[in-house]
Amino acid sequence: MALEWLIRKTRRKEDAAQRIEWMLTRKTATEAGQPDGTEWRVPSYGDLISLNSSRLILDSVGVSLLSDIAGDLVDLLGTSCAVYEKNGDYALRILSSDWCRFMDQASRRRCDMPDNREAMESGKWHCHESGWNEAALRSIETKEPVDIECRGGIRIFAVPIRAGEETVGSITVGYGDPPRDSAKLKELASDYGVKVKDLLQQAGAYDTRPPFITELARKRVLSSARIIGEIVARKQAEHALRQSEEKFRALFDNAMDAIVLHDLEGHTIELNREAYERLGYTREEILKMTPDEIDARGGTLPELIESLRREGRHLFESVHRRRDGTEIPVEVSVRLFELAGKQLVLSVSRDISERKRAEADLRRSEDKFRSLVETISDWVWEIDQTGVYIYASPRIRDLLGYEPEEVLGKAPFDFMVPGERERVARIFHEAAQQRAPLNGIENMKIHKSGKRVDLETS
Repeated sequence: MALEWLIRKTRRKEDAAQRIEWMLTRKTATEAGQPDGTEWRVPSYGDLISLNSSRLILDSVGVSLLSDIAGDLVDLLGTSCAVYEKNGDYALRILSSDWCRFMDQASRRRCDMPDNREAMESGKWHCHESGWNEAALRSIETKEPVDIECRGGIRIFAVPIRAGEETVGSITVGYGDPPRDSAKLKELASDYGVKVKDLLQQAGAYDTRPPFITELARKRVLSSARIIGEIVARKQAEHALRQSEEKFRALFDNAMDAIVLHDLEGHTIELNREAYERLGYTREEILKMTPDEIDARGGTLPELIESLRREGRHLFESVHRRRDGTEIPVEVSVRLFELAGKQLVLSVSRDISERKRAEADLRRSEDKFRSLVETISDWVWEIDQTGVYIYASPRIRDLLGYEPEEVLGKAPFDFMVPGERERVARIFHEAAQQRAPLNGIENMKIHKSGKRVDLETS
């Protein structure tokens, strides 16, 4: 037992010493020959990020921050890192090690086509196939991390990127030593169209990572996916909020009603274009005015606020005074609400000038009608679509002995003798169906006293 304990203790010391030694002597990818990262992002066949048509992750996070996140991973593992949009477009692609760059270039040449998009869709670009279809896409579809053997001889770890409930992409890293056994190298040389000696040279240049570094990098990939996802989610929320605000502002500014927001002291906080253009003021002038200065009735704000506190909402008609002294009849809807802990009043005023003019015209027309029918000798009456009287002129007193109010709500047939009701009702019904006028219809009605009266109706 003592010997086993001593062996374990010695191994722990060796592992710790190995970690310290590696961390002190390692070179980052930048120190190893990529001073500005240019070689990472622009291989000889061109920039794949420029083909990005989705741009959700790319625009939300940005190349600079994505490079910082991926750069830490590449510094740890010294291989490759890629960030994919959900549709497979690259938001970032870093090839750090000689092995990864060599294999990627070789498999790209094997596609034998100039267009990068066509090459990616051909299935012949081994490095792209491993990174996207075999690793990243699977992680997006399963919503779980995926760890596969890359076609290029190392391994790929892929983690889905989630923004809220939505999976928006994936981040992948390559890790592990390139193969050195002859059988595997011959297989790769055949698949990639390269020489075994060149593969041996590239594999030999790779700086082996201790297991603890690989494990640390895997954890950082998980946290990096969360960070990217949170940034995307925040940007999506900001974008949705901006769109909502733009829609609200468009509706607010172009509303046909005047909308004014003010506090309980009467200070105007916000208003739309209709509110100041209707009254003939500038926006700045209205912002300095109180509701009482706008409302021609004046002195209503305290009463209004008291009503709002009781009811929460109030609808009434009022009159607004324009700058030139003219007045506008308005229908006002006012609501009390709370914003950021402060009570505010929202007022929506509709210009009802046309309605008031129409009502005045109708009253004048009705007055003329009344004046006419109340002076002629004939009895004039009106029924609605249900067939009951809604108007009877005063002449009914002389003809049937009733006051006009006594017959309202009753049908003409209610006053006819029994034999006349069916005949006249049929004539009325046929005329209504044909929308034809009735002229000279003789009928007999019963006077209030009980006597019969012969009438001719048109």
